[in-house]
Amino acid sequence: MLRFAVFDDGGPARNWPMHDVVLLGKGDVVVPGTVRFDSSTGHIECEPAESGAVGLGLLHQAGAAGTLALKTGLLPYSSEPYILTVELARRAIGQFLTKTEEWQMAYLGEELPAFEHWESSRRGFTKAMVSTDAHDAHTRAQKALEMAVDASERLVVAHAEILLRRRYAKAGASSTAIGCRVSLDRCVDGLKDVLAKQFGLVVLPITWKALCPQQGEYNWAKADAWMEWAQDHRRRVVVGPLIDLEHGQLPHWTADLGDDYLALRDAAYEHVERVVQRYGDSVGMWNLVSGMEMGTSAVGTEREMVDLVRTLSLLVRSDNRGRRIVVEVARPWGHYRAEHPDAPAPIHFISRLAQSGIRLDAIGIRLLMGGSQGCAVRDLMDICTLLDRLMSLEVPVLLTACAVPDGPVEGGRGVWRKGWSPKLQATWASILPQVALARPCIESFVWGDLYDTPDAQPSGAGLISAEGRAKPALQRLSQVARLLKKSLSLESDGSAP
Repeated sequence: MLRFAVFDDGGPARNWPMHDVVLLGKGDVVVPGTVRFDSSTGHIECEPAESGAVGLGLLHQAGAAGTLALKTGLLPYSSEPYILTVELARRAIGQFLTKTEEWQMAYLGEELPAFEHWESSRRGFTKAMVSTDAHDAHTRAQKALEMAVDASERLVVAHAEILLRRRYAKAGASSTAIGCRVSLDRCVDGLKDVLAKQFGLVVLPITWKALCPQQGEYNWAKADAWMEWAQDHRRRVVVGPLIDLEHGQLPHWTADLGDDYLALRDAAYEHVERVVQRYGDSVGMWNLVSGMEMGTSAVGTEREMVDLVRTLSLLVRSDNRGRRIVVEVARPWGHYRAEHPDAPAPIHFISRLAQSGIRLDAIGIRLLMGGSQGCAVRDLMDICTLLDRLMSLEVPVLLTACAVPDGPVEGGRGVWRKGWSPKLQATWASILPQVALARPCIESFVWGDLYDTPDAQPSGAGLISAEGRAKPALQRLSQVARLLKKSLSLESDGSAP
């Protein structure tokens, strides 16, 4: 058993929130096991299902940086409990150093405040390590953790500025670099005007559930209205996911198919065939399927996953081999494996598709944070680590739905910095597109919702309120889009992220 000592102001904690708790193996892949808190000892007890060193991931306070999904490094079994904050700080400090070397930024040490903050963190961590009092070690390590996370985010921003200037040194970004997802329910002039002025790329979630709520009965009106607008305004459109396998996103009548994969595949084939026949080559890219990696539907094995993607991709390209196809990963950090350990890890899932000879034009990634569903809130360094891993796949990446709330969310899974607000949502909307598009593998950054809807995830993630008011995030996204359209030579004075 692996144990972690946790503390409150009075000593060993007697109550500890256990949110988004997972065990992690090599490469931060979620591994099966059980984690519980023992109030009698103040220890978090971890029992991996398999032998070997593991790490712990959970939501944890990081001071001014917020309440974030943080991780320890891989740790061997020990007869004595580890101090949780010490191990979280060790991981954060080490990750900063690793990325400094990987990004070749060590030579900027005296120029960047990030290095000063990291050095303060390292000194505080050293004092925690030599402390003979566990509570004192925890207190010092907590401060070191907060400084390390702050230093890491500063490093990410500095690195993004360098990469942006390098990527767009000779020419600005394309008009489709920043886009927006728009729900089909409302197609009014005000919303269409915003899209026409601000975004060159539009994602239309024309899902199976929306088009065919009753078996054999299709309602095309809402989808047709948006597709007609996109054609009239010559907007590049990503349609889908055509098949959304996240819980509750399939048409309710498919429940009658049970766990019969072949029956679901045949029904999905018929549905996709209808959509492709209707919209054909008016679509810039087809998002075939989302959420498949979780293995929680009738498509439960890797063999079935590969078969469904191959079948649908051949169907979409049957009349035009040049049609572009994307498969979307809904849970890129793989926390679903805590409950479904047989499901593939996200990176493995993408690699498996490529190894099977399926030609994908891009991989879609959702980054929906801060709501009761989606991902727990991550710091900028953790997001960058994910994006850097995606670069190794050598496949273009679309961030197909990125969003955070504009205020406190019931059941929210963490907060960034001082807590969600319209102003902080705007800050996130300014930083994340630049951090993402600084990487050559990222083709487009798409905001998750144009306007607030009652069932949006996370709540309040839209750029326009339900009352029709534009939020600060819309203005910040527009500023980023204008910035990136210009050449960012090393001598230019373009603003930093």
